[in-house]
Amino acid sequence: EELQPRFAQIGCVRGRGLMIGVELIDPATGEGDHDLAEAVMEEAFRKGLLVLTCGRSTIRFCPPLTLSGEQADEAVGRFALALEACIAR
Repeated sequence: EELQPRFAQIGCVRGRGLMIGVELIDPATGEGDHDLAEAVMEEAFRKGLLVLTCGRSTIRFCPPLTLSGEQADEAVGRFALALEACIAR
């Protein structure tokens, strides 16, 4: 949720516990952006972060059960870099 003010492409952030879903949207229409979700998933992998798409346009985080705050911050940072790279294309 801390990235929502930075990225208009982040729609709904939802989840329970450590399993979090981030819906990526087209800001012009508010509709889910499947192509962006796929691109972010691939770019995140290149940046060392393993995430999965879920549904049409949601990125799913499934971290290990033991996760430090520092590791969570690193994951959010890598996700932001991947999203920035994909938006810039």
